[in-house]
Amino acid sequence: MAANTSPIYSLTPNISGAEITTLNTASDGSGTIGNNIFKVYTAGVNGSYVSVIRWSVVGTATTASTATVGRLFITSLSTNVTTNPGTNVWLLAEYGLASQSAANNATATFFIEVPIYKALPAGWCILATLHANTATNTGWQAVVYGGDY
Repeated sequence: MAANTSPIYSLTPNISGAEITTLNTASDGSGTIGNNIFKVYTAGVNGSYVSVIRWSVVGTATTASTATVGRLFITSLSTNVTTNPGTNVWLLAEYGLASQSAANNATATFFIEVPIYKALPAGWCILATLHANTATNTGWQAVVYGGDY
């Protein structure tokens, strides 16, 4: 059978994300989706292409965020199920997220942009975790920029 020789482009933008405020110290993807490992993206019915994921610190008061590690995983699972590392969830990337002063009136925060450039099968998801608890009045948002085929 011949391989696809035509370029494939995404048809519809798919941008989604979540605010993560609960810790998960496991670096292998262990957890319960929606409890301590959070769904930030779901691929469309024909699959998706993910360009980048942007981590941004957010807050409701001028507070220094907690430095932590943000982890991203891929999975074929849906919400409210327990993951099984190496079987149905795999580490995609991890980045150091430095402490920043959220909701500050004099200093802007900086985002961390993670290049992904990967295709996902239909219905697959990207999950996110933080290694440390967030400081009071702060959190980290993971926003995924992709497109559905």
